[in-house]
Amino acid sequence: MGTTASTENQVAAPAMASPPHDVEAGPGGDVQKKKLIDSEKIKMLSRVITAKSSSKRRRKPVRNDPYVNTKENMVLLKQIFKKLDPSVMKTTSDIQGELQMSLKYDAKEERLLVKVIKARELNAKDLRGNGSDPFVKVWLHPDRWEEGIKRTSTEKKTTNPIFGDVFTFKLTEEELHDTKVVAQVWDWDRVSSDDFMGEIIMDLATTDFIDRPIYSAWFPLALETDMSISGEIEISLEYRLPQTLLVTVHRASDLVPRDIDKKADPYVKVSIPGKTELGVTEVQSDTLNPVWDETFEFSVPYEEFNDRYIVLHIVDKDTLTDNESMGQAIVDLGNLDPEVGFRGVFQLADLRNSDKLRSKWSQKAIQQEFKEALIAHASFRYPRFMFQHHEGLKVMTLTSEKAGATAKLRIMDGVIVN
Repeated sequence: MGTTASTENQVAAPAMASPPHDVEAGPGGDVQKKKLIDSEKIKMLSRVITAKSSSKRRRKPVRNDPYVNTKENMVLLKQIFKKLDPSVMKTTSDIQGELQMSLKYDAKEERLLVKVIKARELNAKDLRGNGSDPFVKVWLHPDRWEEGIKRTSTEKKTTNPIFGDVFTFKLTEEELHDTKVVAQVWDWDRVSSDDFMGEIIMDLATTDFIDRPIYSAWFPLALETDMSISGEIEISLEYRLPQTLLVTVHRASDLVPRDIDKKADPYVKVSIPGKTELGVTEVQSDTLNPVWDETFEFSVPYEEFNDRYIVLHIVDKDTLTDNESMGQAIVDLGNLDPEVGFRGVFQLADLRNSDKLRSKWSQKAIQQEFKEALIAHASFRYPRFMFQHHEGLKVMTLTSEKAGATAKLRIMDGVIVN
């Protein structure tokens, strides 16, 4: 306000001064008339200039809003993390809350009715703590009738939304036995892409619609599951006293690529949660049936077998876009006879929701640390080179020694592209 007042006084000052000397030389009446005209022009010009100056000060571009800048910077950082590790954005997501659903099957009409009732105690995705803007997507897996994805309305600024939307799916009684209902909760975002808030998967094969015509319950939200993963992995185990476990990864078969028209470049990560050792096989190029025959050594005392298990994770390496998970398998060491060893095949699946992959305490600690780190980096625009204005196409190589991952980042005019 003080600056505006000062500007007005400086601009309006000429209107109070005497007219130029040559104006006074004219006839008295003309001089007075010209004085009034010039004075009015100066006052009008002063008001226009002052109004424009005040208008410029009042108008602030949306991008100058620190909240919006932080949101946009977080989108960039999330893309970087996703390229380094394809599962990082899902395994560290702060999923919480429950979704209430109701199912009813009409055998005569061969229709499945799915009602999304409400959700409770969802995570507040808004950095300002105002809640979320949740909506729900519902579909069948597999969707034989190609009815696609149904969507509820969006409820604004709440963590306890009430929906009440009902959706109908065409389904025969025979198809009920191998069909699943997938429901995902999303947070609508006007600045960037929508945020995943959790999902539930209901196996219709375990639902008895005869004794219980209407099935209604609260379901805890979980991480997103990749339903397309399939295939097998073959390994062998050998134990050598006093405490050496040898894990040999032989081969995998019938892997499913991200692009159905292409093959993959798979490799395997071998780990035992709680142990520092990490085994990584060589990359096998352009194949869906890779052969490795590589052995990795872990230090595991025999008395720990009942509490230990092996995690096998197959990843499709891509130097230009995101590395993609092709499935995991868990091998429980509690059943291993150290004198005999083991060789066998395990079915691959998306096991990111398995309690064995990460304890609840570890999940909570990591997700909180990850969220705080994202906000801090986005707010302080660090590392600096990532938040500078980039013109044209630039390619950067990012390496995380701790994660054992490397990714190439292609930036076109400041936007990450694949």
